[in-house]
Amino acid sequence: MSWKFVNIWDICLPTIEIDLSKHPNRRFKIIYGDPETMRDYNKIEVYGDSLGSNSYKGVSGTEVRNQDIIIEKFYPKLNMVSMVPTKSMDGAIAPRDSFCVLRADPKKVLPRFLFYWARSPEFVNILIAKSDNPADPYVSDKILKSIPIPIPPLAEQHRIVEILDEADHLRKLRYEADVRADAIMPSLYNKFFGDHETNSNNWEQRFLGDMELITIKKGKTPSKNNPAYWNGTIPWVTVKDMDSTLIEDTQYYISEEALREYAMDVVPEGAVLILARPRYVISIAIAGRDVSLSKDVMALIPKNSVRLDPIYLYTFLLSKYQMLNNCVEEDESGTGISRLNTKKFGDIKIMLPPTKLQHKFVSAFRTVPKLHGYSKTCTQQIETLFKTLLYYSFRGQLRSFRREGNMRESLTEMEKKLNV
Repeated sequence: MSWKFVNIWDICLPTIEIDLSKHPNRRFKIIYGDPETMRDYNKIEVYGDSLGSNSYKGVSGTEVRNQDIIIEKFYPKLNMVSMVPTKSMDGAIAPRDSFCVLRADPKKVLPRFLFYWARSPEFVNILIAKSDNPADPYVSDKILKSIPIPIPPLAEQHRIVEILDEADHLRKLRYEADVRADAIMPSLYNKFFGDHETNSNNWEQRFLGDMELITIKKGKTPSKNNPAYWNGTIPWVTVKDMDSTLIEDTQYYISEEALREYAMDVVPEGAVLILARPRYVISIAIAGRDVSLSKDVMALIPKNSVRLDPIYLYTFLLSKYQMLNNCVEEDESGTGISRLNTKKFGDIKIMLPPTKLQHKFVSAFRTVPKLHGYSKTCTQQIETLFKTLLYYSFRGQLRSFRREGNMRESLTEMEKKLNV
């Protein structure tokens, strides 16, 4: 590859910084990014607010314009990148403590080329490496704008952007399909059992924290400095596995020695798994086999599966997704890591319809979690294919990748996964 590398600030135009407290009578539009929306759709939102000098003393932000690139500064949100989509957002403020704003110089780089570079794994890895604390990175504007970027001729940039736009479009359609799939189980739940809030059928209700109803098991993390604890035969569920609906395999396995030394539990197949320290939003899964758990995951095990079917419990939790997310709060350690408030979680009430109705529901829809899990797997495969295209795009190898037929093959494979 003969492309030259230049620092990002060399291909960007200057932006305007504003101290909000100095404009007490001006109504600003403030940019914010919902983590899921930024990750899945690369979208940002704005809200209006009448700002007073007392409310925003010392707060500053960057005025944005159409096609500006907005990058989150905190890990693990560093790969959460958005582009200002319309002129209607011109003049909105991106708070400096959360976002860095890049304004591409169109004479040197296409905005969407810069947009895709900022989303590439290589870019994120460089940011982490340059951070003062790689374990919990925060990236300043100065560091971010000093990152080198490969700059091909504008004509080649156009070709690369055209290919990545097509792949990104398929990726977003897949996520939209997942959103619809996520709504299936809660809808079926409400159709079978009625609205949980009104409980119009007067079903018995109990708290999720009721120890006579549900056993809650929390996981542990063995020392990674002892090889004897790892690469055993016992699947060990971590945050990385919780993107699946039905967990039948895990990234890591631990040994019997680790299980014994740390007095760890093995939870049974059918247990409902939930993140004890979710990143931003709750993840819920079903154990497809007996598994052990990391410290970030806990298991809900009905004490009497006849009275409370595990699949019914899983579906109930899905139908109360927003209520569960309200139980997520920042850890008291001040590290910025979120956790599940188990007391709030335990205070959620669950309806207990008659056993026959629970079993009828579970019997009719037992296959849905497995199909849903396969759908999620297809989404992950599309994401991998998209990252492959990003990899070749910024190494000047897309032409050879295209000549060998791999690019069209990748896009065709993405289309197949989209249709699942």
